[in-house]
Amino acid sequence: MIEININNVKKSFGYSNILNGLNLDIKTGDRIAIVGDNGCGKTTLLNIICDIEKPDSGTIAIKKESVIGYLSQHPETLYRGKLVRDIIYECFKDILKIENRLK
Repeated sequence: MIEININNVKKSFGYSNILNGLNLDIKTGDRIAIVGDNGCGKTTLLNIICDIEKPDSGTIAIKKESVIGYLSQHPETLYRGKLVRDIIYECFKDILKIENRLK
């Protein structure tokens, strides 16, 4: 079953075409990697999928039950002043509280 369908997506910044007619289907159970040179559109594609940016044209269809996790490549804007360890432990804070009580 298709989780994410990307159809003829185009995105430009000024005169620079970043995504030019991209088509992609991501199916249930797929494991994918997005690899390319700096500035080729990897982050732009993820931002479009996460609805952080809008494509200039084309469509993105995401299955209603799909869950997309996204960690910004610039987390300092979200977690200013925190250590990486503290950011990672945030998702385990409930478990860590239980562990501390048990100790």
